[in-house]
Amino acid sequence: ENFKRPKEEVDTLMDLAVDKFQYLVEKKSFIHRLGVRIRVIGDVSQLPHRVQVVLAQAMTATRHHQNYMLNICFAYTSTEEIETASKILMENVGSGKPLSVSDLNGDVLSMFMRTWPSPPVDLLVRTSGETRLSDFLMLQASDACLYFTKTLWPEF
Repeated sequence: ENFKRPKEEVDTLMDLAVDKFQYLVEKKSFIHRLGVRIRVIGDVSQLPHRVQVVLAQAMTATRHHQNYMLNICFAYTSTEEIETASKILMENVGSGKPLSVSDLNGDVLSMFMRTWPSPPVDLLVRTSGETRLSDFLMLQASDACLYFTKTLWPEF
């Protein structure tokens, strides 16, 4: 959805992402102290290389942390995630791997989602004053507490 914005606005958002993720990597003592694992979920191949690099740095720096998991959805839609998970699942069913149609259920599907192996969503924060989910974690947030705030993402 954000990629449909004017190029200058998208570029500004990408610059902001680089700045914020670099800050997380540089302030890793805080993240390390709390044991926060950062995961970026979405089709990051759509992002500029410079953004992909800083996202990878943040995830690599925190990959062993187990106390908390911070999933940041970037270049993400639930529709794309479910479509991709379903395709991979169908490929596995038809490939002779130990998975049959009778094995299919929500738990199996979740194993192919981008959010795997994250625990269920406890809290979903929607910034910017919008009070809609916008094709965002539709399956995973079914039992989550939703928090809507007018605060914009970087300041939240």
